[in-house]
Amino acid sequence: DVISVFKLLDDKDSFRGHYAKLMTHRLLTAIGFDCRREQLVIDELSAVCGGGYTSALQRMLSDRLGSTDLTATCLGIAKTALQNECTVITSGSWPVNPNPYPFTWPESIAKDIDTFTNKYMAINKKRKLEWLPQLSRIEVLCDDCTLVMSAVQYAILRQLFDGPNAFVNADSIARQSQIPVEVVAQELETAGKMGLLIVKTGANNRVGYQVN
Repeated sequence: DVISVFKLLDDKDSFRGHYAKLMTHRLLTAIGFDCRREQLVIDELSAVCGGGYTSALQRMLSDRLGSTDLTATCLGIAKTALQNECTVITSGSWPVNPNPYPFTWPESIAKDIDTFTNKYMAINKKRKLEWLPQLSRIEVLCDDCTLVMSAVQYAILRQLFDGPNAFVNADSIARQSQIPVEVVAQELETAGKMGLLIVKTGANNRVGYQVN
């Protein structure tokens, strides 16, 4: 099994680094996660290498498991009525980087973010809260499917879906959203390959996109 192979590894710190990155994806951006299985692996790793080896992994799981109660408290909403959920992650425990550029949250979730921030900072006056939109997950209900994307992807696509039904290039969206043009271009290309957008090459080989 995995633990038997793990015992044979010489560089167990490298394994922990890769495992923490995969765990971050499962806990924050994947749809659903099995907390029992996550805890089982942490316990088995701890039995081999000690609690110090798994302390950051345990902190990550604890942060995620407490997110629903924390969000309900800060938004003043019953857990069963939550539409948005916030996860406060402990700095130094998660393998994440600060958001590298300014970001304006979509209006549909900005109000909850402001409410959560104000309440959380009122309770935890000595803490600093920094939002990480690149690690967010937004579920968009369509006619026959549910699209899952980050807040950055959502903000880019909203510029197209809310605007006039015309071809738009990455430069114009980048100017309006303040998201770097290379990020916008990459996300538009991905959306085009998924069939969400029509792709057209115009003058000077400039690529434009339109809602499909």
